[in-house]
This record gives sequence, C-alpha cells and structure tokens, in this order.
Amino acid sequence: MRYIVHEAPLRRAPSNITAMIDLEPFGLPGEMEQVWITPPSGTTAAMACVPFRAYGLALNDVVGLDTHRRRVRQLLRSSGHQAFRLHFSRCSEEEATALRTGVESTVEQLGLGCEWSGDRHVVIDVPPGVELDPLEPVIRDYVDTGRASWEWSHVEPFRS
Repeated sequence: MRYIVHEAPLRRAPSNITAMIDLEPFGLPGEMEQVWITPPSGTTAAMACVPFRAYGLALNDVVGLDTHRRRVRQLLRSSGHQAFRLHFSRCSEEEATALRTGVESTVEQLGLGCEWSGDRHVVIDVPPGVELDPLEPVIRDYVDTGRASWEWSHVEPFRS
C-alpha cells in the first residue's frame, strides 16, 4: 500500500484529525490519500486540506465518514472551492525551481493557499469567484512544451 500524505495542510489545527481516501476509484489501485479533516460531528466533518489525488473534493467541503471516522465515504456538501493541480515532472532542476517560485509568488499575490506533494506537484485552493488568470503566463510555456500538466479536481464527482 502506498500513502499520499499532506505535510502542510492549509487549514490544519491542533484539533484536526486524519482520515483516509481509497484512491482505487481514481485509477490508483493500492494507494490511499491521508487527508486532514475538522473534528467530526458524528460521521460528518469538513476537509481541512486540498486533496492531491482524490477528484471531486476541495477545501472546506463537508464529507461523510465511515462509522469509525477513519475513511471519507462521500461528499455531503460542496464548499464551492475548487482544486487546481499542476505537475511538472519533465522539467530540469533549474526549471522546476523557477516554476515553483513563480507559482508560489502568484498564489501569494492572489491571496490563495497551496499545498505541495514533493517539489513538483502543487494543488492550489481556488475559492468561489476567484480566477487564476495571473497564473497562466507563469505556466504557459511549460504546459505548451509538455514539461508540465494541469487539471481541475472537479472533473468528476467524488466517489468512494
């Protein structure tokens, strides 16, 4: 089993806990994503991180948990946030450093938050009504030349 973890969740608080999401429904058999959630009320909690691999979930979404409160089972209410994912594995070290700096600077200028999975995969929290247009010139050349790829996490609904 391989585990994807969140080392710096956006809304991490001392009272938050972790839960697991099985990534097999997303084409990643044998993988689980450990996500941070707010303290559950019964079997309901809110996402305190931005999922790296699970589609259809975003920061602040209200989710249903299993009876042991260890696994996320369903989306109960969307927060309206979206997750924008950028992966740049085909860049040189220098390019990756420059791209990371440009992404972090743009995210900060927009007043947004992001989380990193390693140093070449970032997920950006995009609240309702926020546009990522200023990010386009930062990533355009990398995407156009196949050195980076991006996606929105809402392309399919969450299912467990």
